Amino acid sequence: MKKALIFMALVSMLIVGVGLTGCNGGDEPLLEWDSETEVTIDYWSIYPDSDEYSPKHKAFVDEFIAANPNVKINHYGFNFYDYFTKVSTAQAGGTNIDVYWNDIVNVKHRAGGGIAANLKPYIDADNVDLSNFSESSINSATYDGGIYALPVEADIRMMFYNKTLFAEAGLDPEKPPTSFEELYDYNTKLIKISDDNTSYDRIGFHPMLGNNAIQCMVWPMGGSFFDANGNPTLNSEINRKSIDWWVKFNRMYDSRKLNVFTSTYSDAGGADTAFLQGVSGIVIAENSLAWQLSKNAPDLDYGIVPIPYYGEENHYTWSGAFTLEVSNRTSDIKKMAAWKFLNHMTGLEVQKRFLDELNFTPANLKAHEYIMQTSNENQKIIFNEFKYARHMDYCKQAPEWWAGLSGDLFQASGGHMTPDECADKAQKDLEKLIKEYNETH
Repeated sequence: MKKALIFMALVSMLIVGVGLTGCNGGDEPLLEWDSETEVTIDYWSIYPDSDEYSPKHKAFVDEFIAANPNVKINHYGFNFYDYFTKVSTAQAGGTNIDVYWNDIVNVKHRAGGGIAANLKPYIDADNVDLSNFSESSINSATYDGGIYALPVEADIRMMFYNKTLFAEAGLDPEKPPTSFEELYDYNTKLIKISDDNTSYDRIGFHPMLGNNAIQCMVWPMGGSFFDANGNPTLNSEINRKSIDWWVKFNRMYDSRKLNVFTSTYSDAGGADTAFLQGVSGIVIAENSLAWQLSKNAPDLDYGIVPIPYYGEENHYTWSGAFTLEVSNRTSDIKKMAAWKFLNHMTGLEVQKRFLDELNFTPANLKAHEYIMQTSNENQKIIFNEFKYARHMDYCKQAPEWWAGLSGDLFQASGGHMTPDECADKAQKDLEKLIKEYNETH
């Protein structure tokens, strides 16, 4: 999905100007829904009229209006790359948006800031089955006993491997790596330098290609970024090992040759297409790659497996998600109408069509069961992995805490610091941010 291209930059946009000022308790009795009273709500999404999926998205909106003729929806669609700046700036400035798309990572920030409304009373009143969504997504949307969002789409990361390239490198095409040690060994066999020594004809695994991040090593190895009390653990023993692996994989490649390779095998937006073009042996990527391959490389012989993990208790895959949220600043009647629309968009009937019509994987797990009926074997493997989804940890004092770690990883990968120095610097910097916040709030 296009959202994966700018995930880390996106979250920093989301928190601009939003202060933690309090929490909507949601204890007031719900307004009784009157289907005769006319109400107009403002809805913001990532679907401007110019978007290729706009007509399909509009059809979902129109279906709700047809079933609820007393509700008028003013839809405002914005380009994906502008959307999150616009919505965060508008909300920080006091603009009310009755129902809107956002990112799941910082739902708690908007809940604590009084921006997002507590949906739990509506969820309870309408008997919404929260088990239809991943446990991690509901936990990420939960704040102080309330639930402040529902996921409208979701993703996970999987390991894709090219069976043809495996055979060419003397590897068993039916035995993908099951540990990071094996992954390193496979990588050495898959890398093939071009005849003119300026690039690579074939690569194995590179941690910064595809759609990967350090948590895809930390969590499966048994590490975490915070302890049970919320204290950062970026330089724990397991995290040091994960960072060391990340750096070792990066340093297996000559940076000049890799730059030529990635320039050759990237799309117009700079996104990695090496696996799609059949010159990458292994990639950790977002699940949507399976549908891209089905459409654009139907003859590619590949397999999909979970990212290597050490023990079933460490079976995790990094997940992101878009949410739908209701404004806490609007009137009761508009909150109710906005909730009805949110429930429509996250409900089974709409979610079953999300993948085909909007090119987004639905967040509703019941919809997965429906889509699997027409999925190929690789795609079915993906759907079965969603129960292991895990979202990034939220830190109130530093909502974009991983930005520092990402920058340090880049420096360490380039040889400007050791893996241990990377872990210690990231830990020290995060502790400083938390301390400064606690001293001023």
